Amino acid sequence: MKNKYKFLPKGWKKPKVTQGSNKFYEVFADVVEKNEFQKDILKLRKILGIPKKGFPENKFKDSQKELIFVPFKATKIILNKYNLHFIFYETIEDYILYNKIERYWDVVGGGNMCLVDDAQELFEDPYTKETQKEDARYYPVLIRIQRNASKRDVIDFINKNFKTIEYIQKKYIPSGQKRRIRKKINRERNNFIYQNRYLKIKELIKKIKSKFGKSPLDFEIRKIVYQEKKRRK
Repeated sequence: MKNKYKFLPKGWKKPKVTQGSNKFYEVFADVVEKNEFQKDILKLRKILGIPKKGFPENKFKDSQKELIFVPFKATKIILNKYNLHFIFYETIEDYILYNKIERYWDVVGGGNMCLVDDAQELFEDPYTKETQKEDARYYPVLIRIQRNASKRDVIDFINKNFKTIEYIQKKYIPSGQKRRIRKKINRERNNFIYQNRYLKIKELIKKIKSKFGKSPLDFEIRKIVYQEKKRRK
């Protein structure tokens, strides 16, 4: 794979995409689709002189892109408000600029539902205090693995102690928020339906078939619109 990310070292290989990294995307996509998030992004674009729908990516050469930036403080406000991990920083920045979700966590690794760290290195490195604080906020459950533990030992331990893990997880889940994150197979189609919800049903079905090959029935479309409206509040 061609390395289009200049900040990565020569010979870099893209980390494997896991079930957890895909769920990581679902977490972010759900936030992006919220009405309040979109209002915040529009306000920021207006302040920064960015078009409402962002810049087209092909408008600038690489040298020009370096002159266009989003202030760190602005991105940090979004991260904190929507309880997003710092690894989303560049993704948020790109979204503000280009209205596009770039999955940087797939590129550099680290964006997952679980995180692996070297405990000794964390204690020895004096510059990781803020990083540790951020990780502890987003990954509040710790599992310590002994240096001689095998894969079977780890899996067996998790299987037999998952109730304890869930108990700790629940302490940090905001009231009213569901713990399970489900992949939305028809996210793009449902977004299209919601964006075109004011069309007459026959016209909407025609557009859906043209874009996706087939369409839900009219009562299913009304249900999708209701669910999407509720989810974006």
